Amino acid sequence: MQNENSENPSQTLFAWSAPLRSYHPASGSVLRFCIAVASLLSALAWIFSDKILILPILAVVFVFYVLTTSKPPIVKHEITKFGLSFAGFHTRFESLSYYYFLKKYSFYVLVVVGQPPSSHHTYFVIDTEENKQNIDRILSEHLVKQSEPLPNISDKLGNWLTTLIPDENIN
Repeated sequence: MQNENSENPSQTLFAWSAPLRSYHPASGSVLRFCIAVASLLSALAWIFSDKILILPILAVVFVFYVLTTSKPPIVKHEITKFGLSFAGFHTRFESLSYYYFLKKYSFYVLVVVGQPPSSHHTYFVIDTEENKQNIDRILSEHLVKQSEPLPNISDKLGNWLTTLIPDENIN
C-alpha cells in the first residue's frame, strides 16, 4: 500500500528539510551551572536521607547534557493538500485549529495547535525566512494564524526558569 502524501509529489504543496528541534550548543558556563544545581540538590537529598532522589537528578543532568551537545537529525517536513507531515507522522487539516511562529536561537519554530479537547501542539523547525513566508502563505489558506501565543502556566514557568540560567551570546 502506497502512502499518497509522500509517494505522489503532486499532492505536496511545499517541502523543506530542517533539524528536528532548534539547536544551539550550550557554553561551558551553562553546563557548569547545571552541574552546580544538580550537585546542590544531590547534597540536600543526601543530607535529608533521600538518597534515591539522586538518581533522577543525575538522569535529568544526563538528558540536559545530551540535548545540548548532540545535534538533532535533519528531517523532511511537508505541507500537502490534506495536512502536514514530518518524520513519518501525518496530521490532517481537519484536526488542526490554528498556528503561530516563534523565534528560537537562529531558527523559526512553527507551532500548530490541534482541535480541542486535546489541543495538542506540533512543532516544526524552519531554517530560513523565505521558507517561513512560503509556509505562512500556504497555511493561512487552511488554518487561522495567531499573531502571538497566549502564555499558559508552563510557558510562564519556563520563561522564569530561563532567567536563572547564565546569559549567553545567542544570535
